[in-house]
Amino acid sequence: HVQYHSRLAPDLCELTAVGPRLPVFAELMSLIELCPSAPHRAALRLTGVAVGAPVSERLLCDLEQTDPVALAGIANVNFVHTLLSAAQGQNSQLDAALPEDLWLYFREMERANIQRLEKSHDLLQRISATFAAEGLTGVLMKGGVQMLEPAGFNVKHRFMSDLDILLPKAEAHHAHACLVALGGTFDPDKEKLWLPFHHHLPQLYFEDLDTVIEIHVAVGAPSIARVLTAESYIARAQPSSLSGLFLPHPEDRYLHHILHSALKRHDIHHIFLRSILDHVAFQEITTPEDQSAARVRLDLAGLGAELRILSALTDLALGLE
Repeated sequence: HVQYHSRLAPDLCELTAVGPRLPVFAELMSLIELCPSAPHRAALRLTGVAVGAPVSERLLCDLEQTDPVALAGIANVNFVHTLLSAAQGQNSQLDAALPEDLWLYFREMERANIQRLEKSHDLLQRISATFAAEGLTGVLMKGGVQMLEPAGFNVKHRFMSDLDILLPKAEAHHAHACLVALGGTFDPDKEKLWLPFHHHLPQLYFEDLDTVIEIHVAVGAPSIARVLTAESYIARAQPSSLSGLFLPHPEDRYLHHILHSALKRHDIHHIFLRSILDHVAFQEITTPEDQSAARVRLDLAGLGAELRILSALTDLALGLE
């Protein structure tokens, strides 16, 4: 999979690192153009078209130089393989620029994603009943939130790699055992490697449902957890439509999205295209007050540039050049 990661330019991650020299939109755009990989440039711009950008000559030119198999691989590791079917039917030149087999693949990925999400939602209902009966406090994060609060998101197009549920440390192992009772399996040899060093317990696999669940004891990796503490995240959570499961405060949810995108870019040196899809939705559904509060918290943590970088990358994908 490494060959398909979106390393859009050799020095892009250095430019977008937090430091005294903040990136400007023109610099980001010029680095995209310097990227030697036409398939990666095409994937960025095709993602933009799928969320509403116009079809540009640059995109059509990049697609002429792109191996469809490479484009499919880039879409897969960026979790936009379930999204790109939305770009079909908007422009006859774009439709002709990709082989029908690739368009078919993207349509099938969207269809399969819908089926997988239905199974995951059924599992969430079982988990909520169990947590409520056991008196557990589970707070959904990221994709799990969107399953219950889809406003602003076209959920069928968003691929969810796993379901993340945050619990107080005192409840986490009990919750993990409850999920094992529901059919989840994990590698017990890995358990001793996880805590106290990792932010979640061993992943639980529900093979018949094609779903992975992570029981978190922290919101994320240390770079995230130092800004969003588990205690605060849980204390500010709000009831969901399912008893036993809670939703994060909208400000925390927005902030988590920004920090997770930054983690991908800095730790994995990877511009994660699904983050662009998410950012378009978050800009629509997050109130100005919550956006402002999140910016203050980022500035206080010395991470204020992260939001500006993500917004600039999203503008690039949307064709606001």
